[in-house]
This record gives sequence, C-alpha cells and structure tokens, in this order.
Amino acid sequence: CAMFSGHDRAGGMQLWVLVVSAVAIPNDAIGCSTAMDCSLNGECDAGVCQCDVPWHGVSCGLLEVLPVNKMAQPGASIYGWDPNVSSWGGTVVPAVDGEDHLFVAQMRTGGLLGWGTQSECVHAAGSLVTGKFTKRDVVLTNECHGPVVIQDPTTHEFLMFHIGNGNGSSSSFMHHSASITGPWTPAKTSPSSGHCNMPTAAYHPNGTLFVVCGNGRSLFSAKQWDKEWSLVTPLNCPRGWEDPTLWFDKRGNWHIIYHVYALRPYAAHDECYSGHAFSPDGKTWTFSDVEPFGGVINFTDGTFQAFSTRERPQLIFQDPRKQAPVGLTSAVSSQPIGPSCDSCHEGACSQCKITPGRDWTYTVFQPLAGYVGDERMTSGLPQYPALVIDENGTSAAYFLTPEGQNVGVHDNGAAVEIGFNSRIYVMRTRGMPRSSSSRSDFREFSLLGKEISVTVDLNSASCGCNAAFYMTSMPALKPGAANDFYCDANSVGGNSCPEIDLIEANQNALHSTVHACKQPWNESSCDKGGIVSKFGQGTKDFGIGPGFAIDTTKPFRVSNAFHTTGITLEAVTTTISQGSVTINSTLDSILLGRAQDAIGSGMVLVMSYWGASSMGWLDSPPCASDPVGQCPASITFSQISVGPAPPSTAVRHCCSWNANVCGPSDYCNGSADNCKGCGGKWVAPGLYV
Repeated sequence: CAMFSGHDRAGGMQLWVLVVSAVAIPNDAIGCSTAMDCSLNGECDAGVCQCDVPWHGVSCGLLEVLPVNKMAQPGASIYGWDPNVSSWGGTVVPAVDGEDHLFVAQMRTGGLLGWGTQSECVHAAGSLVTGKFTKRDVVLTNECHGPVVIQDPTTHEFLMFHIGNGNGSSSSFMHHSASITGPWTPAKTSPSSGHCNMPTAAYHPNGTLFVVCGNGRSLFSAKQWDKEWSLVTPLNCPRGWEDPTLWFDKRGNWHIIYHVYALRPYAAHDECYSGHAFSPDGKTWTFSDVEPFGGVINFTDGTFQAFSTRERPQLIFQDPRKQAPVGLTSAVSSQPIGPSCDSCHEGACSQCKITPGRDWTYTVFQPLAGYVGDERMTSGLPQYPALVIDENGTSAAYFLTPEGQNVGVHDNGAAVEIGFNSRIYVMRTRGMPRSSSSRSDFREFSLLGKEISVTVDLNSASCGCNAAFYMTSMPALKPGAANDFYCDANSVGGNSCPEIDLIEANQNALHSTVHACKQPWNESSCDKGGIVSKFGQGTKDFGIGPGFAIDTTKPFRVSNAFHTTGITLEAVTTTISQGSVTINSTLDSILLGRAQDAIGSGMVLVMSYWGASSMGWLDSPPCASDPVGQCPASITFSQISVGPAPPSTAVRHCCSWNANVCGPSDYCNGSADNCKGCGGKWVAPGLYV
C-alpha cells in the first residue's frame, strides 16, 4: 500500500497527525523522543521504545502475531469453514457461562456479494481453545451486518452494535440484552440521527461509552448506553480506511485498528490490509504509516496462507479491563492473492470477495503475543507447560521444548525446574517441536535498551555443574547433531551463531559473556571466548556460605541491562542481588558493537543445565576438580522479567596507546583489566582501527 512501509522502519516512522484534518509530518530521527514516537503502545526510554505486549518494532507499530495450528483451525478459520457458509467478521466475547461466544455476520444464502439483503447477525458458541464455534441462534435476521458486542462494566448488560434493521427492528444501531443468549431489545437512542455506519464501541476507564461511526470517520460519546449521544470529534481518516475497532490501553490512551484497502491490480504489489490510529485524548489523532498486521497467516507446521483481503478486524481481550489485546479476528476471502486477482471486480484483489463465483468468505482467529489459551493444540500433540514472563509489567505466556521429561513448570508458570543434561527453548506456541526451523515459532527477545532478570536457585550445583540462561540467534540454517536447529558461538552441535550468555553459573562462580560473530557465521568467525563479566572464582563476592556477599546456597537474582544511546549498544551491566546486597560488573568494550545487530534483531531464550569434568574455565579456583557425578538432579530459574534498562552513563571504551585512537588487539580491547595488562590506557570515546 503506497502510504505504508509494511514494516517498522529503523529510521523512524512518518506520521499522519490529525487535529481537524490530516497533515503529513515526517519524523525521520533515529530512536524516539516521546511515547507518541512509540505509537502510544509503549514508553520512550533513553531514545528506545519499550513496547507493551503484544506490540513490537522500532515504533511499537507492529502486532506480534503468532502462528495458527491448522489442525485445530483449517485455513485459520473459527466460523464459515465447516459447515461451509459465508460469514464476515466476528466479535468474540470470551468466557461467559463457561463458553466463548461469537457474534458474526452470516449470509442466509450465497456468498458475500449479496450481503446487503442476505446478511444476518448470528450468535455462535464454542471455544477459542479448539477453534470451533457452532451456530446457536439468529439474533437479527437480514439485513443485519457487522455485529460488535461489548459488555457494560457497571450493569453487565450486553450491547450489540450493528448496521441494518433486521426483524423490522426500530434500531439499526444497537440492541441490548441482560443475557448473552438474549432476548435482544432495540436501543432507544443513537448518534448521528440514527445513521451510524459500521459502529464500534468501547468503555473508557472513566466509565464513559464511546462509539466510532461513519465507518471510522466520527467519534461520539454517551454517559450511558441508553442516554443521548454527543459528537466528540470528526476523525477524517485517510482514504481507504474503514471497519474500525476501538479500545483504550492501560494508560488511558485511545487506539483504533482499521481495515485498509487498495483498488490496484496484483501486478502493482501494493496491497493494503490494516492501519492504526492513536490519540492521547480522543481529539488529536495520529494515523501511522506502519501496518500493524498483513495478509499472511503463518501456521505452526511451517506453512502459510496469503489472503487477497483481510477485513473487519476485531481485537480480543482476556483482561477484565480490555486493555491488552491477545487475539485478532478478521474476515477473509477464500481467493488467494495472486495474478488471478486481476480478473476480480474492479481488477483488485480486495474486491474478489464480491466477485460472482469467488465470494465465499469466512472468519479467522489469530492469537497475539500474550495469549494464554494454552490448550489450543489438539490432544494428539505434546502438551508442554506454559511459562509466564513479565514483559514491561504485562504477563505473557510462552511454551517450552524440553528434551525428555526433565522439565517442570511450577508456581503458576513463574518457575522452571530443569533436570540435569537438559536444554529447552522458549517457543510462541504450545506443542511446537524443538526441531522447528521457523523463526516465527521461537520467542525472540530484542534486548537493546532493555533489562532481563531471573531468580536462580542452584540447589547445591557446585564444581563441574553449569546452570545456563542465555540467548542465541537460532534457528540455524541447517539441523545440527541433535536434529534441531540449535546454534551457539562455540558451534555445539555443529552450527555457529552469536550468543549472549546471561548466566553460566554454579555455586562457585558466575559468568556473563557476550559472544559476537562476523558474517558468515561459522566456527572460525565466532568469538568463542567472548568478553566476560566474572563473579566468584576465588573472590569473596560470590560463593558458598555466609562468608560471601552472595551466598549461593540461597536463591539470588541476576539482571543483565543492555544500555544504549539511541540504538547504539554502549554497555552491558550484570547485577546480582540477594536481600539488601547487590554486586555488579559492567562490560563497556568497543567490541560490543559486533554483537549489536544480533541483539537488536532478537535472540531466542535458551535454558540448560549440564556438567563436564573440564569446567575449570568457569569454577577454578576454587574447584581443583570437577566431579560431574555430584551435580544435583535439577536447578530452577524463576520470575523472569523483561523491561526497560535502568539509566546509565556508561559508554564504550577501548585500549589506546596513542591519544584516543583504539589499538588493533581484540584481547586488549576486551576489558579494562586486559588493557591494563597490555600496558595501554582504557579510553572513551575512541576510533577503532
């Protein structure tokens, strides 16, 4: 689509800022200055957007969509596939009387082409868990279209907004009911003199009800749904924007997701699918050029489906205040995108939906990051436990791929117990095999400007044992020795890639190491030793018993902060805390720049617990030998969190013998101690040669 980049550009986003009419204002600066530069989907911290779940990207403009299990949802469908009827859009009201409820437009006969006379509003019930919904009853007969159902947080009345006056109703705007199953009563009031095309509604945190009318072009409010409506502001969204869905985030900011369409031939490769508008006050709106979702849905088996159109987007919320979306329903055309679109109505892919003979449409559901419908896989797939990670104050559920049965998740998903000789990966979807080669299956964390923390219980893991909590740039391009796509900087299993060892520890020592790789990644291009922050190993800061600052016989917390200036990685600070005691070490080497791209691109979280008789590099001194047979059965990582890095004035340093010009030795440039041993001066800033 001409006004969309299709991705969240590193150079910032161009914005359409609206007061009364749309005005183009470019913003090409690197990084952010305010939360507006983060699409109001996060906070701006030290020039870096810290995105709320499920948003990501440089400007927090992209919805983090998850793959769909097509065994449960053929074609990603939840309605209209089986039985085969034409449906359009749909709103899900989750968890009412033990069921999820879907309100959807269904054609009485034929396809979408006849929607103006054949569409009726249907109530179906079922489960997002299984992806199956069954028609229960018809709420309003034809013509009723575009149902959007919300619940009054005070009276608990259900409100169904729609167009059309099916059943000969006196309202073509809204019906209400005390029960999710009806009966439904027509509203006595409506905005815009009863002409509210494609309404969508949401309750503000202060209790005021707002509705968007005119297919996304005007905003109205009412103190109660049965009271009079007042115009708040015209919206004047860009051309081609329609089918709005309105919600408020945890800060009280306003958001609207739109469907966006283009009337261009397929050969133009200029399709549009979605748009995002946001406002701090409901009066001044910004229309972003970043498309929050596209026309492709990925499946958990590695395949995908590209749709010619994807419309009527509606967000699904699991939190009672409806502030963090966890799922997305939309209407799709069965016509795949491709050259055959050019023979559709108006010669455009977006119009195949109303082309005779091609107008079968159905309703799809796609989970977003943070979705906790953790029974979505069918019973025939492995059922691994959910892991809960705190991301910027929001709990997000992910899944693990353990080897054997050596992994347990406890404390409602907050703690992971890992058995000896086990390695696990954090995945987006339950039941995914560890042999997956698709990046979309893995949870990749981009840690520039962020801090990741975890509580560690070593459970007496001492000499020869290694509890590892780390990130790698997997999946590799080819399977390795373990028949999966694991990779790391030491080419364990045969594949090489950048690696950040947040923690490698036993009761005698802890290392935090950054391993960079030069392209192409291979055994000779990766820094096997890395640059390291060390604790313990004969010092009194970390060890067994009360004589050490950190007593490793008890749990302790480790945080790794990736400090940035803009999007430049300046330093990595490792902090270990236990009670009131805190120790830390900072890596501020210019060599961090070699790992910056890998860290910014996102890396997969890996946890392992293993042992070797040659662990002296980690724990000697004090360990004179490494009796692997004495390693306990398991260790535990718990309370994982990811959030903004704390403020820091740290900047990159290097080793110099000539003014502020960096010397050529990687060893000397690795740390201040190394530089001292080389006889140089640890300086900043420097020009690396």
